Amino acid sequence: MTNRSEIESLTWLRGLAALSVVVSHSMQALNVRYHPADELPGFGALHILSLGSLGVALFFVLSGCTLTLSNSELSISSRQALTGFYAKRFLRIWPAYAVALLAYLTFTPLFRSLYGQQLGHWVENQFFTPASLTDLMMYMGLVFNITGPPELYNNAFWSLPVEFQYYLMFPLFLLSIRVLSIFGPVLIAGILFFVGRSGILPLDSNLVLVLGFTFAAGMVLGHVYTRWSFRLSRAPALLMITAITALASLMSNDIVPIEVYRFIPSEWVFYGLCGVALVSILLFSNIQLPDPFRKPALYLGKISYSLYLYHNLLIAVSVLGLIHYEIQGDWTRTLWVCSWAFGGSLALAAISYRWIEEPAIRFGKRMNRAKLNRSQDGLAPTPSKTR
Repeated sequence: MTNRSEIESLTWLRGLAALSVVVSHSMQALNVRYHPADELPGFGALHILSLGSLGVALFFVLSGCTLTLSNSELSISSRQALTGFYAKRFLRIWPAYAVALLAYLTFTPLFRSLYGQQLGHWVENQFFTPASLTDLMMYMGLVFNITGPPELYNNAFWSLPVEFQYYLMFPLFLLSIRVLSIFGPVLIAGILFFVGRSGILPLDSNLVLVLGFTFAAGMVLGHVYTRWSFRLSRAPALLMITAITALASLMSNDIVPIEVYRFIPSEWVFYGLCGVALVSILLFSNIQLPDPFRKPALYLGKISYSLYLYHNLLIAVSVLGLIHYEIQGDWTRTLWVCSWAFGGSLALAAISYRWIEEPAIRFGKRMNRAKLNRSQDGLAPTPSKTR
């Protein structure tokens, strides 16, 4: 029961991370006057929970941790095993992403025609920035963080090539664990961070290098979890989670600037460290959700990827409503945007998970099993003929 609840905690944490991104982008859409008489939201619960950068950092830590827990025995020397691993990861992330990209491409002309004149607001760039066929190919190939340009189609897409490139590096990280134990991923993450901060490589975005420590730390946590019996009790775990989340909220709302943390070089490093700390606490504690919340939270974790993919589209729809229906009061604007951002995105995410993600995941598993069966058949001894 303990193990199940601990691993389940990583699933619902992923769902909460996705929700934090939705809150953050909803607040960015609300903190704009589309009409001169618009009332901007005051500081309240949504501001406190606007932790989108922390949510993205959590995705990377969780990916490293869960991949290690489920693939610790991956045979790095086996071509069949590696191709099966990469095929499953590709099918896990790319089909749903490709369909979402098509949805944003289809929606862009409609948004442009209904939005009107560009005023430099946050929501505009992803729909008004011109894109060439080459740009589209870079986005389809999940390499646009290397080639640029950024923030086309959906400005939340930036983390997807980063995640996929960590999948590509996973066997190297795993090999380093087998050779150097937990020091292997630490060494690789240190090299990536140095290269990223130095600017040696001319990447459009260096975050895949700078944030490599989040994925590496997740792998270390997954490795250590299977070997340590140590567990935190509930009370100190909850206290630490509250403190870390509060620090991240103070940072995201510019109440405590990054300059206060003299030894932390950037906000992304700060959020990455917070993400590592939160996953560590949840992984090594016995925190369980009350039964009424357990199933909804786990389902939220399952559809979190599609929620992340589509929420900006629904926020853009809500912005068009703010403009055309002249919704101007603080509470009415907030309710309107949140209804679309949460209700609409959750509904679309459920559809995407049911009809795109799940079939792709099942296909990847079937394909991998078929490869393994063929490999085992090839290794089976040929029965000798009898006279």
